[in-house]
Amino acid sequence: MAGQIVKQPNGMYAQFCEIACDFTVYGMTREEAFQLCLGAGLKVTEAEQSMKLAERSPKRYAEAMQTVAKVHGADRWKKRERELQ
Repeated sequence: MAGQIVKQPNGMYAQFCEIACDFTVYGMTREEAFQLCLGAGLKVTEAEQSMKLAERSPKRYAEAMQTVAKVHGADRWKKRERELQ
């Protein structure tokens, strides 16, 4: 999985792809995000660890948004900000 699970400000979950430097999937429930991890080849324990990391690290969202802004510019950042709130 070339990305990380991030908890959105609205409580939903998103996948941030480190290759695209953007969110590839967002608006997921916890179960949907967990299943995405499993589908990407993570073991159950690894998928659960990824979910817990997303829940314990709210700064991941801010860091991901900063990356979007740096790589894609202010317009994409604003669009993602609206979509993920």
